[in-house]
Amino acid sequence: MADNSKRRTCIFCDSDSRLTREHLWPQWLSRHTGPEGDLASSWNTGLSYGMQEVSGLKVMPVEIKNRPAPAADTVLKVACTSCNSGWMAQLEARSKPVLINQMADRHHKTTESERDTLVHKTYENYEMFTRLYIVPYLGKKRLDKLTLRDVQKWFNDHKTRCQCCAQEKDARRAETGKARCCAKGECCEQIASEWTRHQAWTVLLSMLSSAVRDDLVTRNVASLLKVPVPRKSKDPVWEVEESRQFLESAEDDRDQWYAAYVLLLLFALRKGELLGLGWDEVELDEDSDTGTASLEWQIKRENGRLVRRRLKTAASEAPLPLPAPVVRALRGQKLLQEQWKLKAGDAWENSGLVITTRLGGPVDPRNFHRAFKARIKKAGVRETTVHATRKACASLLVALEVHPRITMAILRHSKISTTMEIYAKATNKKTLEALQRLGEQFERGPEAS
Repeated sequence: MADNSKRRTCIFCDSDSRLTREHLWPQWLSRHTGPEGDLASSWNTGLSYGMQEVSGLKVMPVEIKNRPAPAADTVLKVACTSCNSGWMAQLEARSKPVLINQMADRHHKTTESERDTLVHKTYENYEMFTRLYIVPYLGKKRLDKLTLRDVQKWFNDHKTRCQCCAQEKDARRAETGKARCCAKGECCEQIASEWTRHQAWTVLLSMLSSAVRDDLVTRNVASLLKVPVPRKSKDPVWEVEESRQFLESAEDDRDQWYAAYVLLLLFALRKGELLGLGWDEVELDEDSDTGTASLEWQIKRENGRLVRRRLKTAASEAPLPLPAPVVRALRGQKLLQEQWKLKAGDAWENSGLVITTRLGGPVDPRNFHRAFKARIKKAGVRETTVHATRKACASLLVALEVHPRITMAILRHSKISTTMEIYAKATNKKTLEALQRLGEQFERGPEAS
């Protein structure tokens, strides 16, 4: 066999006309898989054995030397201009849309490396919207044939399509004899909300942007669709009197989540930060009611299990000063955990967390949410969310006469004027006195029931 570099005839038609140079691995495909892609790497191993005869196609045997470079960078001069510009170009043109459509699945499912760069909850949301709202309706559409009209129709259909019917929710319940609506012929008309439609479009927009970057399509048709931004629903924010009533109710009932509620309302913690706070992040002064806390971790539920992850940004990890009522509540929580530990014995789990179950383990965010809602009903205050308590924190701190600079640090404001102008609200004398009494009660802390 002659060396490929000295060969003068086409390996396909044996013509002695001018030979052309071609990449063994198409450049448009290399942009997608990358030079270290699995497919390109697997082809590289076959180069040392030479090209094999393809069934149904007469290929002249050609010896190709082993090359250290990956297949994506390998250039061959083995085909004539007639073959290259003729049947080979036609074959590539016909196969390219098929390969593009197959590789578009990469944009339906994030890769492991991409998944690591996303917050797990974000990844779960992407996967959910793709699986339920995008693939069932656009998944069979060729990526390079997707038009603005297709996207517009898809978006408009979600305004009228019952998601219970589309996702067969009631049909699955019917399999266990628990059908409620659609499976019984009584459509519940569970239409996707404006926020859900907007989020589904945002995920599609992101997917097509990725396809444009990988040179699979020339434009992002989803970006041409005008989608109004939905208005955010505003959760009610407690007045100072309601916060006082809520905390007094928890203190009077010796609620096991008492310290957690104090941290929510007087330290402006998010739910994940609250449940992920460890004793090693808290420093309490033994001689006074002062201390600091460094917020570094949060508790999340991922794939059905609780995990403790670092916060998204380093800015959230700055040490924060603890107001005196919070310091006293934390001391009470330590005493409470010691009582629980004695009762639990060998069953005690030394998680090192500030807020734990009665056996010392991490608290499921959903269980805490349920406990919070139950306490709201017992306290007789307005329904709100755990996150909304952050907005009530400033007024409480002002009412408790916490120094403005400490309030600013706790609320993580960049300017003191923001703290004073937006959050500082005047409170009546009666409420102020009641809150100060409540601060003194924190010193006792709850007792184990």
